[in-house]
Amino acid sequence: MDYQPIHTALGSLAAVRPQPYWRSPAGSRRDLCDIADPADHTGLLSWALPTVLACTAQDSVAWAAHGAVPTILLELPGSTVHDEPLLDNLTTIAADTGIPPGRLQLAVPAHALTGHPAIHRRLRELPLGYTGIRLALTDVLDDHIPLQAFTTVDWATIALTAGTVAALTATPAGGLPLEAALRTIRALNAQALTDHTTTVHGQPVFDLYQQSSTVTAHDITRQPR
Repeated sequence: MDYQPIHTALGSLAAVRPQPYWRSPAGSRRDLCDIADPADHTGLLSWALPTVLACTAQDSVAWAAHGAVPTILLELPGSTVHDEPLLDNLTTIAADTGIPPGRLQLAVPAHALTGHPAIHRRLRELPLGYTGIRLALTDVLDDHIPLQAFTTVDWATIALTAGTVAALTATPAGGLPLEAALRTIRALNAQALTDHTTTVHGQPVFDLYQQSSTVTAHDITRQPR
């Protein structure tokens, strides 16, 4: 397991995104995120994600011993957010492994919420099963998202890709569309996340920045705090 560090605008470690991988017989690296779609259809993700969370929870114990307590941002790719047994399993693991309250966020891609109104209720109820779970919404504005999902679910983090940010600033109105998007995110009491290369006029304007490179679990303790 490797991790993508997520830093605040000032550079301190705020969260980590687990990046599971394996080695092929030839020795080359294969990242789970690269085969998310076929893995989703074959049921591999439903088996793998609980293992990913359990391993990350174990690593977080070692991080805490060194004074690092980053939030865990666990991605739910494909249609996994609609897998009720999987959500129940993740909730149980979060409770049993003692992840501190508020330190686990399940990251839901915006496209997974389109045309599935029942999931909005499930997401609103999810933190009630274990109060340590919060929710992140990713790939916003890359895909359509129902207004109900955007406004009725308590999102802790809302993420825009670097491509979306570039599109919002390359307009006749300059950066005004991006400013409006950031105001909306913060009005929902969420933190705004994007890729580490994203700045506007050379200045960081987001709350959180995800690094493009990954580091080992051991290296997380060396991140600035």
